[in-house]
Amino acid sequence: MRCLVLQHIACEPPGAYEDALRERRATIDRVELDEGGPLPDWRRYDLIVAMGGPMSVNDDADLPWLANEKATVRAAVEAGVPYFGVCLGAQLLAASLGARVYRGPVPEVGVLSVSLTDEGRADAVLSSLPDTFATLQWHGDTFDLPDGAVLLARSSAYPNQAFRVGSA
Repeated sequence: MRCLVLQHIACEPPGAYEDALRERRATIDRVELDEGGPLPDWRRYDLIVAMGGPMSVNDDADLPWLANEKATVRAAVEAGVPYFGVCLGAQLLAASLGARVYRGPVPEVGVLSVSLTDEGRADAVLSSLPDTFATLQWHGDTFDLPDGAVLLARSSAYPNQAFRVGSA
């Protein structure tokens, strides 16, 4: 399996996700987009993993590479390439599929509880987690779900924490 990791800042690498992929003998190409790393052709990959970052998906005017990244995510997901987005990566998925990404009511920062929905408890990726679990949160943006998305997890402050749409 060949995996493309989209990284948005040096201090937010794929970490444990990369460990899990290497255990499964994945070949990993990591691109740090905020440093000007070129976005490779997504058609060469079996999986795309998009990590977090301090920027907003709405920062296209200041970060012109974001528009190209969103177009790439949309094309890959529509073609059925599996995609896993973490934090900003989830927001990129929502935005690339036409959902609104916007400032949340309050920043969500710290190790906080997230709860699975019924669909999350049945999800192939999340079903091994407890119904409620602690996770590191560090964001101020939230998103609406794109058309056809299934909500998998929520928190008290941010109702849309995790979702699935197609193979993403």
